[in-house]
Amino acid sequence: MKIKILIIFLALNGLCSAKLTEPIIYTSGVCSFKLYAFEMTPPIQNAILFGVDRILTTYKDEFKLPYPDDFRVNVTIINGQKDFLEYQKINIGKVISQTGYFAGGPIRETVVWANVNVESMLSVLFHETNHMILMHQVPAVPMWANEGLSEYFEGLNVIGKKKRINLQQNRHSWMKHWTENGMPVPLNVYLDMDYKSWKALDDLDSTVSYTLGYEVVYYLMSNSRNQEMLNKIINTFRTEGQKIKTTAMIEEYYKGGYNKFQEHFFKWIPKARTSRPLRALKKKKPVKKSETADKD
Repeated sequence: MKIKILIIFLALNGLCSAKLTEPIIYTSGVCSFKLYAFEMTPPIQNAILFGVDRILTTYKDEFKLPYPDDFRVNVTIINGQKDFLEYQKINIGKVISQTGYFAGGPIRETVVWANVNVESMLSVLFHETNHMILMHQVPAVPMWANEGLSEYFEGLNVIGKKKRINLQQNRHSWMKHWTENGMPVPLNVYLDMDYKSWKALDDLDSTVSYTLGYEVVYYLMSNSRNQEMLNKIINTFRTEGQKIKTTAMIEEYYKGGYNKFQEHFFKWIPKARTSRPLRALKKKKPVKKSETADKD
C-alpha cells in the first residue's frame, strides 16, 4: 500500500483546530485519542493500544532507542472520508492522503480515516505510527528502512489471540518474480539511494520502491542475528545521519560482508515464513519470587 507521508513541525505554522464536530479526547496507555464521530469499542481500542505499544517496545527494547517514559502517540480517528479530507485542509493546508498520515515533531499525531474495514484502518494506523515513532529518534533514516519498517508493522495482526506479523503476500510475490526474472534495480544500488533517488524510483514504480525495502526489513527481522545488525544500522543513522552508506554498514556488520548478505537474502526469499510471532509481541513471563530471592 502506498501511503503518502508528511512531517509537520509545529514551528512552521500555528495549527488551527478542525472545524468539525467536537471530538472525544482521552488518554489510555501509550495513546492519547481524539475521535471525530467515531465510536471506539473495547476490542478496537485494545488492538490499537497493543499494536502501538509493541511498535514502541520494539524500538525501545530491541533497537535500544531512548524514548522518554512519558512518550505518547496522539491518535486521531475521523469517521467519514469527507471530514478526514477536510481535517487535512484545515490542519496542514492540503490533502496528502486518502487514508492516513502522520505529523512528527512535538505534535506526534497519527491521523486515520475510520475505514469500514477495521483491519485496513489498523494497518494504516500502524504504518503511520511507525513513521512517527521511528523518525522521532532517527530523523535521517533512509527511505528503504523508513518505508520498509512501516510496511513491516502494517502486518501486525492484533485482533484475536494469535497476535503475529504477517508477510504481505502481494509484495512477496513480486519479490519472487524479480528474483527469478531479474531485479528491477540492483539491491546494493537501491539500499544506498538518497531521498531524491528513492523518490524518483517511487514516482516511476512505487511497487518497486516499497517492496524492496519491505523485503529487506522482513528478512532482517526474521532472526536475532540479522535483527542485531538492523539495530546497529538504525543507531548508526541516528548518530551519523546518512554519512555512511547502508551497504558499507552491511559489509562491516554482516558475517561474510555484503556479498554474503545478498546471497543469504535471495536464498531466503522462497523459504520465507508467511507469518511469525514478533519477539516484542511475546508477553514476558512473571518472575517467581524464588528466582529473585538472594541466594546464600
